Amino acid sequence: DLRAAKEGAALEAKGEAAKQTGAAPASLLVHYDELNLSKENKYTAMAIHHMLKVLVDPNLRDHHKVCLDSIRYIIKNQADSMPFMPMLIPILMAMLRQNDFILNEALFIVTKKIIIHIPQAMFQFAEPIFAMVHEVIHVQPMQVLELLFEINLRYRANLFSHMYLVLPEVLQLVERSRKKAEQI
Repeated sequence: DLRAAKEGAALEAKGEAAKQTGAAPASLLVHYDELNLSKENKYTAMAIHHMLKVLVDPNLRDHHKVCLDSIRYIIKNQADSMPFMPMLIPILMAMLRQNDFILNEALFIVTKKIIIHIPQAMFQFAEPIFAMVHEVIHVQPMQVLELLFEINLRYRANLFSHMYLVLPEVLQLVERSRKKAEQI
């Protein structure tokens, strides 16, 4: 699909620029007009875009969980949420990397909803999702392991190489846990 390829290329370019500059999630915002959405998806995209603007604004921290709940609702109930993924995935992955204790649970819930309800998103955005997994697996092990469980359950055959590359880090977690249990 040509549109998906263009969106993926634009997303990768923004992601690489943000990595090089150490940019905050706000710099990763993709405007809905960049996505060539159908008319019926435009208003949903506008709502998601504005929720993401609230989500990346630290001054509106009191509203972040409500925005994440709203995004989760849209993902679960929208017939086709894939067109919105170029807006969502970069922000979610960047926020998960920030390791915000208060938002982590809600961020992982939204990410799991994407993995469960939108298989195309997992395939198109496997690289940024697994890059986040590699970065935060030792900081947020339980949430990452739950996420890996969902990925393995649904996409084992298709994402075998990605899962294989995470295996050493998972084994480190198991070994560390085993050593702690022996000390007790």
